[in-house]
Amino acid sequence: MQNDAAGGERLHLRPEDKKREELNDCLFHLIHTSGLLTDEEAEALLANFDNEESGFSHQQRQLFAGALTLALFHYFDPLKLKLLCHLYAEADDATACRSLTGMAFALTLYEDLMSIFPELDSLLEGLRHLPSFRSDLVELQGQMMMLTKTEDVSKTIIETILPNMKEATKNYMDRLSMDKLEELMNDESEADLFSKSDFNQQIEDGIQQMCKFQAEGADIYYGTFSALKHYAFFHDEAHWFKPFNAKLCLSDSMAEADTTALLNLFRQVDLCPSDTYSMAFTLSGFQAMGHRLVIDNIKSMMPDLELRINNERPMPVERKKMLRHYLQDLYRFFHLYRLRRELPLNPFSELTLFLPSRFLLSVLMQDTDSYFSIAYLAYRNKNMAMALEWLQAIPEKHFSVEAYKMLGRTHHHLQHFAEAAEAYEKAYLTET
Repeated sequence: MQNDAAGGERLHLRPEDKKREELNDCLFHLIHTSGLLTDEEAEALLANFDNEESGFSHQQRQLFAGALTLALFHYFDPLKLKLLCHLYAEADDATACRSLTGMAFALTLYEDLMSIFPELDSLLEGLRHLPSFRSDLVELQGQMMMLTKTEDVSKTIIETILPNMKEATKNYMDRLSMDKLEELMNDESEADLFSKSDFNQQIEDGIQQMCKFQAEGADIYYGTFSALKHYAFFHDEAHWFKPFNAKLCLSDSMAEADTTALLNLFRQVDLCPSDTYSMAFTLSGFQAMGHRLVIDNIKSMMPDLELRINNERPMPVERKKMLRHYLQDLYRFFHLYRLRRELPLNPFSELTLFLPSRFLLSVLMQDTDSYFSIAYLAYRNKNMAMALEWLQAIPEKHFSVEAYKMLGRTHHHLQHFAEAAEAYEKAYLTET
């Protein structure tokens, strides 16, 4: 495998590493394109996943969880679903997040087929009792909800926020004539007034709006990195599911200091793996001076990165961030992969997890707080119809004052004024 971003230069791969990567790609495609697994094949895969001596790393398990998920979009295979369930229960956090996503899609997509495979009942019931299963499902629902805003957020950033910041900068530079510079140097009050100009406010407003999007969990990088998926690396389906490996994208001709600086950068940035690959391929094509300039610019745009960039150990990644990164990678794959029209469906436009299978709903209903959490997320994201669906699924005996108020506001937004008035009245009666 060669790095097209670096002019075909040799990569940081030893022969044995290259062979392993090629084997991983072959296994991914074998699982992804396989027919129905036999019991023997499923047992063999399971034994290799579980056996530490088999040499399967966490990264390989993550890759194969993606292959199983992609295969299930083509047709239902109960043994592939069984493997995902096992990986969710037994594997590391990153693999569990990927496996949960594949399970949830499959259970929603093939709900009508579940009754044909009663052997899956006990397996699914076992998941119900795992301590993290319900909270993971709530997080998955919330992350999926945020992904519905991806196109709108990207459009707002590209068409409104960035042009406003660019225009403010242009106006600022136009005003900064030599005469003005001399005036500012001689008059401190004028300099102070100039520093508090509309320019600063517009730039600050733009940054704050982007930070708000990110704090809410929105995917603010999709618009930028969607233009950087043209590298030959992304022509292979398997590579969209690979955990980030810097050796696949940095060339041997790079100076050691630049390589170290870039490796530290990649460890710290909060990007999904496919975007990190895009950044790495782009940066690896620059000359040495360019590497340092780009790193300095990225550090200036991400203030907290300055404090972490020299730390050679990666920052710990929370489980919910792993889930968010994987969903972002999936979203990019189904929207940007060059052969995406040959895929059986796009789950982000044709399938919803917001009203999932009966089994997943029953898990969530074990704790009505889960329903309220999802309803609140839908309400906060101005998806009132979805918020109402979740609120109406909760038995009224579990409603609190705040829940009635949320129900009232939701009905009001939908112009269901009589229902809104009834909900507000119940909130008042409950409170008193």
